[in-house]
Amino acid sequence: MGLETPPADDEVEVSIFGPGFGEGLAVHLGRNDWMLVDSCIDRDSREPASLRYLRLIGVDPDKVVAIVATHWHDDHVRGLARIVETCPEAHFFFSAILKDADFRMFVAAGGRSLITSAGTSEFAKVLELFEGRAQRSGARPLLALPDRVLWEREDASIRALSPSDEAIHEYLGRISAALPSRHEIKRRISDIRPNDTSVVLWISVGEASMLLGGDLERRAHPRKAWNAILASHVRPNKRAQLYKVPHHGSATASEPRIWDEMLTSDPVALLTPFARSDLPKVSDVADICARTRRAYISASPRPGTIRQRPPAVMKSIEGAVRYLREAEPATGHIRARRSTRTGDWSIELFPPARELCQPEPT
Repeated sequence: MGLETPPADDEVEVSIFGPGFGEGLAVHLGRNDWMLVDSCIDRDSREPASLRYLRLIGVDPDKVVAIVATHWHDDHVRGLARIVETCPEAHFFFSAILKDADFRMFVAAGGRSLITSAGTSEFAKVLELFEGRAQRSGARPLLALPDRVLWEREDASIRALSPSDEAIHEYLGRISAALPSRHEIKRRISDIRPNDTSVVLWISVGEASMLLGGDLERRAHPRKAWNAILASHVRPNKRAQLYKVPHHGSATASEPRIWDEMLTSDPVALLTPFARSDLPKVSDVADICARTRRAYISASPRPGTIRQRPPAVMKSIEGAVRYLREAEPATGHIRARRSTRTGDWSIELFPPARELCQPEPT
């Protein structure tokens, strides 16, 4: 089946793109309803990969019913404002921290370049778009809360499973501490770790169930991160057949109970790498492959091969830096489809996407 073949009305699809710069997903909910989760820029077209894909398969942007930003980190939101602008009929959902004054100040500071962070600058653009929409139509960003149904149809629903109130409260305290004081020199605010406020999504369409793990990490605290979801009495009692592995397969998000209690045996597992940290690491891959034989990654987790230059030039470069890697790897695409009624998932891999549990190409 070619890349430009759209799904049938009674087919579910999860497409994941990355790395390019970051990670993004496009989800077909059946009946030509679509959801876009996070955003990454396609290396070749320089546009959000999910928008490029919808254009290739002939989907009108008005068919996007929901856009979800799982969290504000740079590698998940690059191009998000363009997606929101291009899909005017879609509801936009974000973690409940969006309603907090300190977080809005944090975002606004990034937008004014008082804090140099691509993630905060991107969210500043999104909020500016909604300020204009609110004046015209009253449209505003909506909050993702545990067990909140973000969108539903008689045969389909999108449900948020996180973040918990406790995680939000603690995260906001760390944001307040990170904000510069009145006379402090401008500085970059690094990613606030661990990431306890990423939105995790449960999607049901007919008999198909999907768990999209965002970048939520594992914590020892019983009421935070994945433990809060696993302890919830209101989370879906089904098991998902497809799992978007959180945090690029990192051990920081590896929680065995997810596999044991929320997923079917041998589920389809999808993930993108994070080249800056060489994620997933060899040990992470081994852990995932011990859980399922059907794991797929959108590109190699190892640094790209550097195009060879004249020996004298290479010698000068190598003498000045510790290591070399491609500045921006190619954008891979994994496409998983299945009937909304019965059957298994079919997987298509568009280079450099590959099977995770097979030997890495040389």
